[in-house]
Amino acid sequence: MGFLDRFKKQKEQEMEKTASSSVVVENKVEEKPKVKKVIKKVEDKKEKTVKSSKNIVPEALSDILVCPLVTEKSATLASVGQYVFEINPRANRLQVAQAFKAVYGIAPVKVQIQNIRREPVRFGRFHGKQKSWKKAIVCLAKGKTINVHEGI
Repeated sequence: MGFLDRFKKQKEQEMEKTASSSVVVENKVEEKPKVKKVIKKVEDKKEKTVKSSKNIVPEALSDILVCPLVTEKSATLASVGQYVFEINPRANRLQVAQAFKAVYGIAPVKVQIQNIRREPVRFGRFHGKQKSWKKAIVCLAKGKTINVHEGI
């Protein structure tokens, strides 16, 4: 079934090639040392990927914090230990606290949420409204800081 071999991963094909190169001596199969080395290398790579995946944010919390708000007021609040974020409109305080801890590794002391209402807008003769959104102010313990405004 050569056609289906195209869909196998490259590592699986390499392992099959090394396994098929084993030597048969008096009805006994002896594996070459290369096979053991390849298997060990693949296992080592798997362990490294598991170790590096500790900082991955769970899917349920990845959509909670949309982006940090960068304004003059939020910069002054950051000096006091309070950080401002735009959040998902369906999120609550507990979800924001869990998402913040998952992303930054610091548990917040207090989370305040504000609903920002729709404001009327006009472009020439066309009238409309902005979308409504939610804002969260996350308070951290004294001495704890995060770097939100980096590169701005």
